[in-house]
Amino acid sequence: MLRDIWLRVKKGYANATAVYEEMMELNKNDNQGVRYALIDCYICEKSYDKAWQLIEGSDENSSFFNWVKVLISYATKGEVAAQKALKAAVKQNPYVLPFLSGKKRLPRYAPVSYTPGDKDEAIICVKILKDAWKIHKEAKNWLKSKV
Repeated sequence: MLRDIWLRVKKGYANATAVYEEMMELNKNDNQGVRYALIDCYICEKSYDKAWQLIEGSDENSSFFNWVKVLISYATKGEVAAQKALKAAVKQNPYVLPFLSGKKRLPRYAPVSYTPGDKDEAIICVKILKDAWKIHKEAKNWLKSKV
């Protein structure tokens, strides 16, 4: 995770995206979880189609993917579509919403493991997607109104 932060801050999203895409090409199974940082970069660059392709090309049904769908739905289709995605995301992991909206503070350090649907998964999800939601201020304000 530290390398991810360094790449994004020091080298910029475009450089980070190129590195992550190459890593995904070299490791098709993505046992390193590069897809999460790559999706975050795509959203920060507003490359929503690329983020969707990565999600749709996976059989993963994670909280991370569902919360990404909320943001992309808001950014590309508006509140109605985002509301539907939000309902599914909250159902899968309700702990994400208070952290993502800023109503609840994130701990300083991310947990090293998690169980799907638990608070630790929410913390990891929000730490990865924090920049994407920060860049999309209107979506973040909308999300705050849902808490």
